[in-house]
Amino acid sequence: MPGRYLILSGRCRDLRARLMHGLPRHDLGIVLELDDLLILSSPDLPIVMLDGGRGVIIGELFSREPPFETAHTLPRAAQRAIVDGVRGDALIRDFWGHYVAALVESDGRNLTILRAPFGSLGAYHVSAEDGIAITPDVGLLGDLGLMPGGVDWDSVARHVIAPNLRMHRTCLLGVAELMGGYGLSITSGKFTLFEAWNPWRFTDRRDNLTDDVEAVELLRRCVDGCVGALARTTNHAVLGVSGGLDSSIVAAALAQSGAKLSCLTLFTRDAAGDERRFARILAGHLGVQLFEMFEDVAHVDVTRSDAAHLPRPIARGFAQSGDRSNLAVARNVGADTFFSGGGGDNVFCYLQSAAPVADCLMTGRLRQLWPTARDISQIADCSIWTALRSGVRRACFGSRTYRWRPELAFLTAQMAAEGPSACISLWADAPQDALPGKATHVAWLIGILNHLEGYGRERSHRTVWPLMALPIIELCLRIPSWMWSRGGQNRALARRAYANALPSDILERRSKGTPDSVVVELFEANRERIRQLLCDGLLAANGIVNRDEIASFLVDKGPVRGLGYWRIMALTDVEAWLQTVGSNRNTA
Repeated sequence: MPGRYLILSGRCRDLRARLMHGLPRHDLGIVLELDDLLILSSPDLPIVMLDGGRGVIIGELFSREPPFETAHTLPRAAQRAIVDGVRGDALIRDFWGHYVAALVESDGRNLTILRAPFGSLGAYHVSAEDGIAITPDVGLLGDLGLMPGGVDWDSVARHVIAPNLRMHRTCLLGVAELMGGYGLSITSGKFTLFEAWNPWRFTDRRDNLTDDVEAVELLRRCVDGCVGALARTTNHAVLGVSGGLDSSIVAAALAQSGAKLSCLTLFTRDAAGDERRFARILAGHLGVQLFEMFEDVAHVDVTRSDAAHLPRPIARGFAQSGDRSNLAVARNVGADTFFSGGGGDNVFCYLQSAAPVADCLMTGRLRQLWPTARDISQIADCSIWTALRSGVRRACFGSRTYRWRPELAFLTAQMAAEGPSACISLWADAPQDALPGKATHVAWLIGILNHLEGYGRERSHRTVWPLMALPIIELCLRIPSWMWSRGGQNRALARRAYANALPSDILERRSKGTPDSVVVELFEANRERIRQLLCDGLLAANGIVNRDEIASFLVDKGPVRGLGYWRIMALTDVEAWLQTVGSNRNTA
């Protein structure tokens, strides 16, 4: 697993002794050692040391202005601002990246642990003797005897009901996650969780970018800069492309950076999942190598979970075939990093609702009301009057916050009754003047978090999602929702930003590929195995899924209709994770 560290706060004498004895086996070296603090790290993680034993920043750290220079050391003034400020707020204000920071107060008694907003370097914490242990590697906690043991069934139920809502509490008892943009204030082995970053700070109407030309210029500069910064330490990158807008933007930015790049596109038997024509246009335009690999369900084991190393069942089984292809291409070209355009829809505010119309009305932009209704009608394939009426209703009577809907299909009556209480998300503290479009934008950023890991390839290779870089997110939050739908095109500003870097076939494309046919094929090929897994498994035994309803759905051998098969496959992914975890821990 790339990038491992361990922060141990507290005396923990016995644990320290075990750690020191096992350092070579765990491939960890001492970074900082104080009376009540021990920090270890693997050699592949960058380290920024703070003077005088005041702390350490583990992971990638970049400056805030393009070209986002890598920070290997920090000037003394910057260090003072970070360690003497309020809970490390200067670190988030002046830098971004994929880091976890441990900051020691001048008296040495208090410790602040801070995780980068949207940082990919994980941080799970457990109680450890008379202290706290923090690491991205749950397996390391198990090796050190720090796993309390057992599945947290309340959290599993919450995950099944709201699979796109990620919280600090994980699905393993006693294991919590320090989410990106949050921190721990630790004193005498006790900790307090605090929020260090909040997306609503960037949705203030007074700070909105209202000039299209300025927004387009800033967006291009920001995306190119972030992708280039993340590519600096890459020897050879493999980028998954579909010929869609988001992955094409990342491809163009990688090509601009000079990074050595190969592209991979996956295709299915069904035409809806075959995007090779667009991928070839992209690769030819950029002059990069393109690999085309077939999505083969024979390479998928529905009983296996690629999230077995994580404390949540967030892997999707059908991705195993794509993982296999990615790793094969990486071996072929000698790549060390995987890049992805994932998260572009979320960051570039791809909305198909009337929320932008409501935003125009609520901000008094009446001249923009009709053009926005027209734009939304084209994106959502409805009439202008329907878009206008829906927007007015949303502005006058709708909620200022985004309402997550529970997923209750195939669950027991008891679980269904708990649905609404499970749909409480991060950053739910929307300001009173929050706009519906911006509330949806924030919700989309939350909803992508469980889709950024849980892939087999991440166990051996660095995996980068550059469109989720913090400067890009903060910039896009400052752009009004209606500007993203200009001209009836979704992600309109992103298209304009890369108008001179991508071919028109890519820029004007409106269709999207889908893995639906692969999931259907996987479902059909594994009906009986899925029935055994779900009807005789741990979800059923713990009263979460409805055995009879699942069995009835699976016994129907007719053509697959509706979206029930997607839900069944998602539940199968959870069961596969539980079976894996249950083979090593007490789960019932």
